[in-house]
Amino acid sequence: MKNPTLRAGLLLGASLAATAVALAQSAQPSKAELAIRYRQALYFVLGSNFAPLGAVVQGKAPYDAKDFEKRAERVAFIADMLPESFGPDSQSGAQTAAKPEIWTNRAEFDKLLADMQDKTLALAQASQGSNLEAIKPAFVAAAQTCKNCHDKFKEK
Repeated sequence: MKNPTLRAGLLLGASLAATAVALAQSAQPSKAELAIRYRQALYFVLGSNFAPLGAVVQGKAPYDAKDFEKRAERVAFIADMLPESFGPDSQSGAQTAAKPEIWTNRAEFDKLLADMQDKTLALAQASQGSNLEAIKPAFVAAAQTCKNCHDKFKEK
């Protein structure tokens, strides 16, 4: 090229494009970050539905049978998705409250997670009735499974 201004402009444009591509690629989250974000999103949705149930059971919020049932069904649905969120790629690579013991003591962790799934399903089934007093024991059992796992496998 004979025109130095045009040549400099093309080089600058190519350089900027290459820089933009490099920045875009470096901004892409890693597989581990995506896996951890997925797990954290599941727990956020689970907690956002479980906490209002606890408020109802404790008498801090009014009981609406349809809302309670809807939230309990969501909790059970999310609980079934949790095992897939603890893959080997999600062990490290982003900030997480999951303890390393999840992966070194997987059998116990999986047992606690399966218990949670069973108890949240029982809660969803119990919530199909409209008697809150009959639902409370299922809620307490589900809440205990959460606590059991958090005590052992979640950073405080």
